[in-house]
Amino acid sequence: MSRATFVPGGFFRTWLRVLVRPGVCFSRLADERSTVAPMTFGLLLCGLFSAAAGALSALDDLRLMQGAFHALRTFLFTGAAVMVALPAVAWVASVLLHGWLRLLGPGRRRPHSRTLHVTFAALAAALPALCDWPGELVAWLWMGVILTVGLVRTHEVGFSRVVPGVVLLLLMLNALSLPRRGERLSDESMTPAIRQHERVLLERLPLFVSGPRRGDVVLVGEPKEPEKLRILRVVALAGDEVAVEDGRLRLNGALAGGEELPGDCEYAVSTAHGVFETWPCRRERETLDGRSYAVVFDSERARGDGSPREMKAQTVPEGMVFLLGDNRDNSRDSRAFGPVPARAVLARARCIIWPSSPEGLVLGRWLSPVL
Repeated sequence: MSRATFVPGGFFRTWLRVLVRPGVCFSRLADERSTVAPMTFGLLLCGLFSAAAGALSALDDLRLMQGAFHALRTFLFTGAAVMVALPAVAWVASVLLHGWLRLLGPGRRRPHSRTLHVTFAALAAALPALCDWPGELVAWLWMGVILTVGLVRTHEVGFSRVVPGVVLLLLMLNALSLPRRGERLSDESMTPAIRQHERVLLERLPLFVSGPRRGDVVLVGEPKEPEKLRILRVVALAGDEVAVEDGRLRLNGALAGGEELPGDCEYAVSTAHGVFETWPCRRERETLDGRSYAVVFDSERARGDGSPREMKAQTVPEGMVFLLGDNRDNSRDSRAFGPVPARAVLARARCIIWPSSPEGLVLGRWLSPVL
């Protein structure tokens, strides 16, 4: 296709056409009448997605007060990493799809470049993937639609040949990315809601709408070391009076827990690669604003310094939140580093996305909600 016809407006017109009318777009692509070269269009999409990913990471740095230089460095490194990875993934996907079409038998042979162009064009629907899991779901579904329509049009084959290959490709990409998605809990501070080494799916947009609420399990940076991200539970907001008595939370003068839960209680802690220890514990129910969850106590291996069982009543300052871990005897939280600025709360945990624990993979916990 002629690159001389490319103008800045052509990129945005082609982007909209791919999203809204992919059939028409790829018909023109096959007839070599598009206003923008396919590879140029794909690389511009990769650049746009990379810039957006870098900007979101830099925004987190600014919310954690790490400075403009640190945010700029994060923007550049994150953007560069995504810019390298995205075209590579698109190329591998095009090779797999092209091989799938050739494997299914006779048909009009098309060059691999056609498949590569379609794969790059499907990235037009990728941007919503940066907007939490609903956007990610929409992005994957619409990329599947664009891939299917594009391959049918450019390779002149039936939907029955294309749809299984596209579905298998999307499932494979999601399966391979699961162990690296979300945020990984490196310690046992949130046992039993989140076990050590499990990964959780995070939501960022709800915090921009309503802010943190009592009982939310959130991703937050420590005040003095904001690069150290922790997953803890919000137990008190600005103006609340909070105290800890024998490990139990007292909020605004009322005890939040104390009801012991029946049954055996133990949890595993990783001590080395592939090696773990199991510790007995005691569970109690705690309730905040109508939301109930379990907390555990384990005096046998209590840290003491970072998880004191007693803390005098204090009022949470304006613009701050108070955080505790559900494993009250083994959690570094606001008892150690004090209240945290609400702006340092980056995301809310929704569910377990990768149920890896010291004992191994526990599939029964996959997609279980974080209460």
